This record gives sequence, structure tokens and C-alpha cells, in this order.
Amino acid sequence: MSSEREPDRAQAVAVDFQPVKFTSSWREEALARICELRALTGSLRFREGLDAEAAKLLTDAETELAHAHQAAQRRRIGGALTGAAVQRVHAHLDAAEVLVLRAAPLGYVRGQTAALVVYIRRHLLPSDPRCQSAEKVLEAEGIGVRATDVPAGGDATPRTAVGTRRGRGSAAAAPAGARQMSPVDRERLVAAVQGSMAEARNEQMRVRSFRNLLLIFAGVLLVLATGVCVIGVAAPEKLPVCFHPVQVAQSQAQTRRIVCPTRESALPAQADVDDVVADTVDPWDVPLIEFLGLLAAAVATATALRKVRGTSTPYSLPAALALLKLPLGALTALLGLILMRGNFVPGLSALDSSAQIIGWAVVFGYAQQAFTQVVDRKAQDLLEDVGGAEQREKPAAAAPQRQ
Repeated sequence: MSSEREPDRAQAVAVDFQPVKFTSSWREEALARICELRALTGSLRFREGLDAEAAKLLTDAETELAHAHQAAQRRRIGGALTGAAVQRVHAHLDAAEVLVLRAAPLGYVRGQTAALVVYIRRHLLPSDPRCQSAEKVLEAEGIGVRATDVPAGGDATPRTAVGTRRGRGSAAAAPAGARQMSPVDRERLVAAVQGSMAEARNEQMRVRSFRNLLLIFAGVLLVLATGVCVIGVAAPEKLPVCFHPVQVAQSQAQTRRIVCPTRESALPAQADVDDVVADTVDPWDVPLIEFLGLLAAAVATATALRKVRGTSTPYSLPAALALLKLPLGALTALLGLILMRGNFVPGLSALDSSAQIIGWAVVFGYAQQAFTQVVDRKAQDLLEDVGGAEQREKPAAAAPQRQ
């Protein structure tokens, strides 16, 4: 019987490894997990004493893996924003792992207890009854594991049913006299693992929704910056960034002139200021100011990103933050100079040269960091929450003690 199944299994593996080009790392990882779980379900089917209920659970697990494999290979327009493909693949993989845990022999589940509890601690608060129930199972099994075995904020992708990154070498030998795992203990562990998997997916959903919000605002700011730039090129006299300083020469005679980002011109005594400004402005004034603000924002972004930790989620918050800061820097550079031109800042309304205008454009472009540092902190908090359940509860537990 086993000899008849071997060709079918080999053929299935060959089909799974057909060359397919993917550009997302999470898809590659998901496909690797699918192959790993299929190998595990296949090995469990060939063990002796497999009852009908366990065989049914393994069949259901293979069905979930087939759905996950299909979803991982399907690419849709807009899927990167909605995250539907990521959620569907992870949901089916989590369901398959839970089914494998229910179908596996108690000895296998007992060997994975330490790894499962470590995973549970990363996503469920220590005060959660499910986490406490899993801890009691661990204590009853006589297996010791520290909460620091897996750092918080690491890979948020579950590794429960397969002895891979968290499972391999994580189960310690039980001391003499430790009782054997019961079916009730298995159900407690499975319930805690299910809750941890759901919370892990919710953590990724929160990161994705915040990333999408940043991208939406970045798109709106980009459209605004582009529109203002077009107006500045098409009708530069409608949006002048020019100043009217009063300079005292060495002869103590006052000379009047108009200073713009790219040009300067004298202002005759009887001439109208608006007419001279219209003749002095250049279509490149506004694009130059916005470009300098964008460069300054890029420098500020590079400085700010050193404080933001990376993430193993499929959604890159640092990249979204950078996309938000760049058009914002272009707009703050232009708006800052317009406020100065309108005497909004006392003492800074009469810039003397084009170099000063350019310098202040760089300063205002960099100053966007003052508005986005709150967003940086929010992004950092979200990234720390991924797989950091224990760290989330520590501040809440320390607050009553200080009171």
C-alpha cells in the first residue's frame, strides 16, 4: 500500500515546485511552510495506530494547505493595499497547523509544548486566561522555558505545528516523575495557540491599516505639491516667493530692490512693487523651492529612520514614512517662505539675497520633522507591538505601583 502512495506523493511535490516568479518574500516563506506542513501530514498518515478521526483531521489540514497554496500563488491588483492575500494565506496556514496539532499523537504535541508556549507568550498578554492555561500545561509537563527565549518583535509568522524555527531543539527532556500529557492539556494548548494566531494576524492588520493611512496622506500631499508646482510654472506672478529688503549701502543711501529665488532686480522709486515682482519672478522659483524642501526632507528622513526598527511583517512602515515626509518637506519649504513674505514671523520678513531664500527653504523643508515625529513614534509603537505582548503589559503593570 505504501509503495503505491510513493509515486503520487513524489508527483505532488514535483508539481508544487514548478518555476514561478515571485517578488514578495512573504509568498516565498508561505510556500516553504506549505511544503513543510505537507511533509508533516504525510509522515503522520504513515504512523501506526492512526484512527479515523485523526485521518479526517489530516485530510482537512491538507485541504487548508491547498487553499493556502492557491492564495499564495494568486496575485491581484490592489492586493498589496488591502492585504487580503496575506490574511487569507496566513489564516489557512494557521488552520492547517491547528488541525495537525489535533491529529498528531500526544507525544509529538508534548515535544512541541515549550515552543508553543514561547509563541503564545509573544502574542497573548500574561494576564490572558489562555496564556495562563498554557503556562500550567508547561509546568505540569515539567518543561522549563524562559520568556526571553524568543525576542519580542521578531518574526510574527507562526511556527507551531512544524519543528522549524521555534520548534527545533526547543523541547527539553522532561524530568523523572513528570506526568504524561492528557487530551485536555492538548485542547488547552490548541485553544491558546489559536488565540495567539488570531492576535498575530490582528497585529499585522494594525500595521497594514496604519501603513495604508500613511500612503493615502502621502498621495494627497504629492498631488498638492505637484499642483502648486504647476501653478508656479504656469503663472509665477500668482505665487511669488520674492522679498522687498531695504539695504543700506556704504554711502548710507538706501537702495530698493526685489529679491526672488533665482533673480534680483532694482525697484525704482516711482515703480509699482507688484509690477516689478511680476517682471522679476521666474517659472523655476516654486519648483526650485519645493525641490530644495524635498532634499532637506530626505535628509531628515534618513536621520529619523535610524530610530525606527525593522519589521518582519509584509508591510514596510519605514518606506511609507519616507513617502509621507518627502512631499510634506516640499510643501513646508514653500509655505514657510510665504509666511515670511507676509510678515507672519517678525524680523524675518526681509531676506536680502537669493542665497538666503534658498537657505530658508532648506530649513523649512527639514522642519517637517517637527510635524511628523508624532507619526514616527506611533509607527515605532506599532512595530514593537508585533510579537511583544509581554512588553505591552509591563507599562500597565508598573503604573499602579508608581501610584
